[in-house]
Order: sequence, then structure tokens, then C-alpha cells
Amino acid sequence: MKTSAFDRLRALPAVFSISMLAARLDGNKDKASIYAKRWKDAGLIRAAGPRVGVYYNLVVDPQGAVNRSLQALHLLYPEAVIAADTVLHDQGWTTQIPLKTQVIVNDHRTVPVLDGFDLHRRPRKWFKEFAEHIDQATFARLTPYGALADACKYGQYNHQRMWVPDIDDLEADEIDWEQLHQVFDAHDIELPPPYQELACTV
Repeated sequence: MKTSAFDRLRALPAVFSISMLAARLDGNKDKASIYAKRWKDAGLIRAAGPRVGVYYNLVVDPQGAVNRSLQALHLLYPEAVIAADTVLHDQGWTTQIPLKTQVIVNDHRTVPVLDGFDLHRRPRKWFKEFAEHIDQATFARLTPYGALADACKYGQYNHQRMWVPDIDDLEADEIDWEQLHQVFDAHDIELPPPYQELACTV
């Protein structure tokens, strides 16, 4: 008996990859790609980004693109760590709201774009270097101290640009400047001069 598209999709997770679909089709990736294109054209699934091979299953969760973006991120980049102004804003250290979630990933040969995220490459050693500043309680994310240290040390890595906030962009009263100084020292980073000036007055 022929299996309907709805039945196939109901049997799949809310976020799935072409490889996951192919595994249910006897490993046939070409067939999986054909199915995915048909379902996407029919509005039954939504791609998580251009040419990433990861999809939101709208039959299982019609709001998957909103509710499950971190699942898609983790499926594509298991090592991903939320960073930069996303962390600083969430922690109340800045009122600047990033347009996309800022994320650090390993410096892969290619880094496919994922909708809703700015992906910043880091060398493999970075994940060990900043391990103590990564909170694993929910989705991996840098502490705000780690986020500032990373932005200052690696913000230009591999010809990329990561926002380093001016002193006026920070809520100075929210920051333990002595702790920030210790974190920068631990990573052999010099506090930017405006940070030094404020750290000396707080």
C-alpha cells in the first residue's frame, strides 16, 4: 500500500535532515531529495536555510520555524554556542537587540547559512579554551564575560566581524568589572581602553 506524504511526515521528527529521511527510504538520498522538494513545494515542510538539507516538518509542528530553530541549529552544528550580543542582550548587559542570533561554530571547510542565525567560525582549540565560560544548562551559550572576551579576541577571526560594544552600549552597573578583568587576563587579552577607564572608576 502506498504511503501518503502526511503519513511519512507524521513519522518524521519536527526537524529532520535529508540523511534522516533517506534512512527511512533504504538509504536512497536521491529519492529523499525528490520527496523533500515535493513536500517543500506543497508547503508541508520548510527549509531551515539555503542548501543545508535540514527542514522543519510543518505537519508535526506548523510553527516549527519559530519554535524549533535551535533544534535545526544543533542538528546542523552540534558544537554550536550562542555568543556575542545575543548573550549580552539576554543578560541585560546591553539594550542593543541583534537582528539574528549570534552563534559560534567550528571552522568547517564550508559553513552553510541557517536562517535566523549569524554564524561565526572559530578554530577547534577555541572550544577547549572557552569551555569554562560555556553554560550547558539548556542550549550551549557563553557567559557574558566569556562573550565579551571572545568578541575582543576572536572578533576578526577568519576575516569575519563580530560586534564589540562601545562602552556607551553597555549597562555598566550590570557588570562585575573585576571579574571581567580576570577573564580577559586569563585569555591574554587587554581590556579596550574605554573599558579600562570605567573599570578603574567602578
